Amino acid sequence: MEFFKRLDWFNKDNIVKAFLIGILLPNTLIYLVVIFIDINITRYPINIDYFLPVILLACANRYFKILGGITFILFFCIDALFIILRCIPYQITLPDFFYLLASLFNGPPIFKYYAAGVLVLALFQLVLLCYFSTKANIKSLFLIMSLSFILGIVVSLSLYVNIISSQSFYFIKNYEKVMKLSDDVVLHPTDFDNASKPWFDKLSKNEKLSPKLLLVVNESWGVPKNLEVQQDILAKLKAKKDIFDFFNEGASLAGDNTSSGELRELCESKVFGLSSLFAAHISYGYKKCLPNQLVKQGYNTISLHALSDILYDRKHWYPIVGFNEIYFGGDIDLPKDSFENRAIFDPSLVPFIAEKFGDNKKIFLYWLTLTTHYNYPEKEIKNHRFSCEKFNIPRDIDTCRNLMLQAQYFDALADLVSKPEMAGAEVVVIGDHNPSFFIDKNGQNMSYFVEKEVYWIHFKVKDKKQ
Repeated sequence: MEFFKRLDWFNKDNIVKAFLIGILLPNTLIYLVVIFIDINITRYPINIDYFLPVILLACANRYFKILGGITFILFFCIDALFIILRCIPYQITLPDFFYLLASLFNGPPIFKYYAAGVLVLALFQLVLLCYFSTKANIKSLFLIMSLSFILGIVVSLSLYVNIISSQSFYFIKNYEKVMKLSDDVVLHPTDFDNASKPWFDKLSKNEKLSPKLLLVVNESWGVPKNLEVQQDILAKLKAKKDIFDFFNEGASLAGDNTSSGELRELCESKVFGLSSLFAAHISYGYKKCLPNQLVKQGYNTISLHALSDILYDRKHWYPIVGFNEIYFGGDIDLPKDSFENRAIFDPSLVPFIAEKFGDNKKIFLYWLTLTTHYNYPEKEIKNHRFSCEKFNIPRDIDTCRNLMLQAQYFDALADLVSKPEMAGAEVVVIGDHNPSFFIDKNGQNMSYFVEKEVYWIHFKVKDKKQ
């Protein structure tokens, strides 16, 4: 008992102030941010995680105070983290987020401002808490017990009125989804039309396909409301009409994340939990995926993506869908001059792709692009052919950069299909999802696009024997 007496546990005079600052202030700040950003998020007004660090900070013991400071910063950052995860305009898991965090200071200014704001607010509140939690005596324990009793009643009531939750609980549950096997990864029929359908249809009828197949899932390729914009983007490619047997194009509905688009085109399917793709197994319906079917037809199946294999567990499920050769940015000896020097600039991959088509009699190459990815960085634009001013699109908004990057990509694709190695190749290009915008005030950027639609093209390069 002597030990506990020496601890001088709680400050009965200032503990109420500490509760107000440590619980009311952070909850209010975070909740106001949610309202300001105006996103669809379930975040109840009170996050009970803050009660633990406040009680620890109210202790007179130095070590308890240190622990309280650490836990307060941790819980506040977790609270803010979930706001970020809900704001990011494409679905990612926690491991994906921490991977992307490495490029925080090279990303859009909004990311930097948010990160700085979170840290400043957390430290400011911590200082206030420490200031109002000075030495006290063990008699104050009665006050803490009373407050804890009241808290218990409030928590019980919250089950009916939905005003209290624990963000840490959701944090753990999200991570558990990534770490454990889930039936959500079983393939189900897609809700959207896939541009690769003609190839699936031919396989189902045992009809012969072209010996050279190129499927491109083009990041953030949407449908501009002004159709002339799309035609300008495709201008250099369509100028090659004399080398095509046919050229078809159109638009279709799509989901809102990249890997859903991949599964739509590769497998005519979807999964309910993208975070569980690491647990994909051939028995979960992946035998019907296009690469697996083409392998049986004698094709060499190749996947290509200029970034890492970390995001969406592609290193695991790409072999499951049937790719014989898998190339990520680190597997190709080319400069990493894109995505903050972590990826290969997509147009730089043209010679690599042409070489693959020249080396294989029957080849299916799947190319997931990256250069057109949000946040559509200005420094990725090296081809300035597309003019935003021509279509009265402000030069300084995300939409303009997206369109310029798309035009740059299709100019590179035009160069690719003009190479002799591509003679006889059949090509399908489709967007994974419409362009995403982190915070689109008043819908300025999306006002130029048809919502929830992507564009596609399907053409065949004439065989040089013809």
